[in-house]
Amino acid sequence: MKIFCCLFALASAAPTKTGSFVDDDEKSIMCGGIITDNGIITSPGFDDQGHYFNNINCSWEVNIAGVSGFMIIPEVFEVEHDDNMPRAAGESMKCELDSLSINWQEKNELKIGDDSGPDEFNYKFCSSDIEEVGSYTTEAYESGRQTQKPWHTFLFDWSTTVAPNGKIKESSSNNLKRRDQQEKQEIPSSYGIHRTYIGDFIAPVQIKGNSATIKFTTDSSVVLRGFKLRIEKGVPEKRK
Repeated sequence: MKIFCCLFALASAAPTKTGSFVDDDEKSIMCGGIITDNGIITSPGFDDQGHYFNNINCSWEVNIAGVSGFMIIPEVFEVEHDDNMPRAAGESMKCELDSLSINWQEKNELKIGDDSGPDEFNYKFCSSDIEEVGSYTTEAYESGRQTQKPWHTFLFDWSTTVAPNGKIKESSSNNLKRRDQQEKQEIPSSYGIHRTYIGDFIAPVQIKGNSATIKFTTDSSVVLRGFKLRIEKGVPEKRK
């Protein structure tokens, strides 16, 4: 098992979400690492200081060989509240202050004549001051179709793509977009899908595949308890 930096053991129960303003004139915080097996990721200062720090930029690369998927489970997640709070009806969270992001790609099994690119997932998390419970899945949508699985609605905004029962928005490179504008044609779905989620981290994220990038960035003011994420690998990948 190779787990470097900021992969740590059990932590005590987290306090309530009460932020504090901290003026950090400390040396640069070293954080991030590589995860190749089951493990724990915590924000810098989670165990010893009881809070994270200002002006940090951490990146963890998850690369677990031989599995078809893994889970990222938030055991503790308390970062600066969303900057778009309180929100008016219909408004979404922005998470433009302190935030945790998870990015990964999923590629379905290739078929003859299939030149499609991978589906790209970009999840961004920050804390909300609204009490939230729920779950989400990366498999809630299929390309060009409406939701095929039961959708559970809650009192907060989240979606792997758009609003429930909506259709997936297709995306592509700038070149394809320019060509699309010139030809006034829709971009083919074979160019891949861009799926996003912005909100609180209140339920496990299921990753299809064996790799992902986890990033944590903070601004220069409020700090909170931080996060503790458990990485739990799934079933072994089937041999062909």
